[in-house]
Amino acid sequence: MKILSFGAGMQSTALALMACENAVKSPGLHPMVPIYDAVIFCDLGLEPPWVARQVEFTCCACEQAGISFYILNTPLYRDFMNNFGQRRTISIPWWTLKEDGHKSKMPRNCTIDYKIEAISKFVRWELLGYQKGQRLRPEDVKAHEMHMGFS
Repeated sequence: MKILSFGAGMQSTALALMACENAVKSPGLHPMVPIYDAVIFCDLGLEPPWVARQVEFTCCACEQAGISFYILNTPLYRDFMNNFGQRRTISIPWWTLKEDGHKSKMPRNCTIDYKIEAISKFVRWELLGYQKGQRLRPEDVKAHEMHMGFS
């Protein structure tokens, strides 16, 4: 199974659209890009309007090419606002500014928790049909790959 983790940026959009061209026009048109079995977007809940337009555009292209496109509700921003000051909150990419003008980016782990983990669970439980806690069948171990396009 070939899976694309879609973030609606330039690289993952290019991979999705090249896969669509491979599916519709010619399988060898973009030889390094497979025809994906699934393209998966994690909706964090507070994306800018251009992201929604990009997701809709790419979703339509995938549907026309016969490629499954899934949108997962992974409400990072809602969880962050609801939990802040109450219990553990996820680390999002905060920028800091010191009094002397020095800028720095705080460490984050939201990509792992709200994208990679969410996609892994979706693939395991929804696409492969496993139940929570069920062991992988030998034929499913290393039987799929996930592509990510990012800078």
